[in-house]
Amino acid sequence: MDVFHGACPDTGTQRMDIGKSQAKAYLASIFIDAKLATSMDPGRYRLGGVSYVTVGVVQIRVPIAEDYFLPMAVNVIDLNLPLLMGLDILDLYRMYVNSVTDHL
Repeated sequence: MDVFHGACPDTGTQRMDIGKSQAKAYLASIFIDAKLATSMDPGRYRLGGVSYVTVGVVQIRVPIAEDYFLPMAVNVIDLNLPLLMGLDILDLYRMYVNSVTDHL
């Protein structure tokens, strides 16, 4: 079983997504033995010029401060990807990625 690696802000992707192995690792890290739910918005994601179909959805609580979490439904792709916070989430919550200091 993989170890959950956390969230990664990614200004190069349009939508928030996570790889299947990382989704399962997240569920295991919070002691939930569950299958991935069927995606509410099954679709295709383009990464690196290749189109991938979503294989499910997982509910994730993303920490953005010491005591504040954002609950999110994240589409799962059958790849080994960390939780990528795309432009949709960064814009929605008005997060700015400072690439000089590596801070949100």
